[in-house]
Amino acid sequence: MTEAGVAPVSAGSFAWFALAFTVVAVLGRLTAAADRGPALVWPAAGVGLLWLLLRPGRAWAVATLTTMSVLLVAANGLTGASAGLVVGAVGAGLTQTSLTVLGVRRWCPDLLGAGGCRTLTRPRALLRFLAAAGLGTLAGATVGTALSALVEGGVAWSTLPLWWGRNLGGMLLVGTAGHLLLHAVLTGRRLRPEPGRAVELGLIVVASVVSFVLIDLEQGQPVAFLLIGTSVWCALRFPTVVAALQVVSTGAVALLLAILDHGPAASIADPLQALTMQVFVVMLLVVALAIGSTREERNDLLDELRATQREAAERAEFLETVTEEMTEGLVVMNVDGSVRRMNSAARSLLGRTATGVQPGTRTGDYAALRPDGSLLPPEDYPAVRALAEGRVPPVDVVLPLGDGTSRTLSVSSAALYGEAEAGGAAPVGSVAVYRDVTDERRHADQLAEFAATAAHDLRSPLTALRGWLELAADSGDPVVQQALGRAREAALRMQDLITDLLAQASAEGGLLTPDELESVPLETAVDDAASYLDRDADLTRADELPVVAAHPELLRQLLANLLGNAVKYVDPGVRPQVVVTAGRVGDRVAVEVRDNGIGVPEEERERVFDRLHRAHVGDTRFEGTGLGLAICRTIVARHGGHIACRPAPGGGTAFCFDLPAAVPDVATIAPGTASGRAPDAVPEAAPGLAPPEAPTVEG
Repeated sequence: MTEAGVAPVSAGSFAWFALAFTVVAVLGRLTAAADRGPALVWPAAGVGLLWLLLRPGRAWAVATLTTMSVLLVAANGLTGASAGLVVGAVGAGLTQTSLTVLGVRRWCPDLLGAGGCRTLTRPRALLRFLAAAGLGTLAGATVGTALSALVEGGVAWSTLPLWWGRNLGGMLLVGTAGHLLLHAVLTGRRLRPEPGRAVELGLIVVASVVSFVLIDLEQGQPVAFLLIGTSVWCALRFPTVVAALQVVSTGAVALLLAILDHGPAASIADPLQALTMQVFVVMLLVVALAIGSTREERNDLLDELRATQREAAERAEFLETVTEEMTEGLVVMNVDGSVRRMNSAARSLLGRTATGVQPGTRTGDYAALRPDGSLLPPEDYPAVRALAEGRVPPVDVVLPLGDGTSRTLSVSSAALYGEAEAGGAAPVGSVAVYRDVTDERRHADQLAEFAATAAHDLRSPLTALRGWLELAADSGDPVVQQALGRAREAALRMQDLITDLLAQASAEGGLLTPDELESVPLETAVDDAASYLDRDADLTRADELPVVAAHPELLRQLLANLLGNAVKYVDPGVRPQVVVTAGRVGDRVAVEVRDNGIGVPEEERERVFDRLHRAHVGDTRFEGTGLGLAICRTIVARHGGHIACRPAPGGGTAFCFDLPAAVPDVATIAPGTASGRAPDAVPEAAPGLAPPEAPTVEG
């Protein structure tokens, strides 16, 4: 189908429409109550509707309406219609067809022929289609009656309702059935009944024939209600298109019997009786379509529901498989603190506790410790805290096992909300995810211990070496003094390297626990770090800087490294200028350290945070170990934040990072990384801060 939802109609199709219109117009005229009077039924109205509806475009509309006018004149004239009736039929046909098509395209844009690909299988679309057809045929009947009266000098009062009833019936019978049938053909829908339904459809046909026989015997409508039963039966058991075709077939048989002077219309001479018969056929069609469209809509909804259920089941199975294969433990808790479910990793470890944690076990039935060995109260368990806090970032918990050993777990937790409770209401439970970090913590402790021992053991001989070098430098020989000076510089570089290695080892670890955080005024920390600078510089900081929740010593190390780099990496002869700004962003504080240094190349702005990497390694004017910024990234990550290197406006570097804001309870470090790993994203500067740009530092 095309974009408008209709296959292109060829010139051959135009001819077939014209032929069909002519045939049904002549058949309709054969039901006229008098030789020169109006027809009892007018199926040509439905053919005209489909003819104009199924091909958009002005040229098609003009050709259709023109041809329709000629055929109406010919069909009515050849069957003995009066001049007034011919003129009225043309006016009514053009008016009702044009207005109905306009109404359908405006009110039912998703229908086939109106811009969409649907058909009359939705009650709303059916209702709007009926409204368009009713108003269009009413306008057409009014125009036709007026023109007929104008030509003939007057018409009977019953002409208008009779004209409207026959045109509305023909348009609905042929228009709806034709639309449903065309949609089924274009979409490849199977029309042949299922094997089990073929017999039932045959019974409906037999029942319809019997009804017509009884109606013919009664010579009128006393038993015409039998036709309602067969139509409702068909609409309840078969697709809407089949039900519509059944009603059309019923109408066609009634039309044929009327031509042969048999059936319910055989003795209708009174216009009011004719109108009653027309209303009966229209209501028969509307009932069948309403039942069929409602049933199909219900079936479609049921199909969607089944598809949704299958999708939900597949998703649940997928999530079940994923959670079971996770190496991290996952525990879902009820709001009362009892365990609802666990994955295989959780069952494997928690089942080894002294009490054997399993579904149904309550918080407090098993022991958990803080990293310092003290007992963790049940109300401080991450899964319990999440019920009040919503989300708990990773914290270390020591879990004693039944065999006397223990494991250190990094546990994060979040509250679970039911669908109706989402948006701030009470949670219905919580989920905790933990990772066994026992070996990592042991390795970090061993590394820190080794670094401290190595630093102490290496510093002692270096200190002695520097002392002897300074004593020997008192010699007056310039050559000896130059050699000793170089040896002293090498010793200083080695000492700096050892210091940085020790700082890096000390900074390693997971997220800091709330017990390790303190409320530190940022302006005090900046001033303290600036006191360690070994070179004069213009340091500017905002008058009011927020208070952060941080580890005091690690914060001092972070700021000292950034300020030291900002002062160090400037061109010779340029006085260093450093600006420190900060601002609150939610529950975080965004900090920016900006300088006027030599900058960091764009391709190096991520790599400067790697250990032992120096962006300006080829520039002999600047020395460094390549560890300073690696230490900065580790410290920021341990505070749950991110750090980035960006170009500063006007040249230089801006280092942007975030820290948790100080609150009465500093338990919330803020969502960051789950360990000391490098973060994946870096926040922008706080509102009001200058946009950060390229750095001039390396470490």
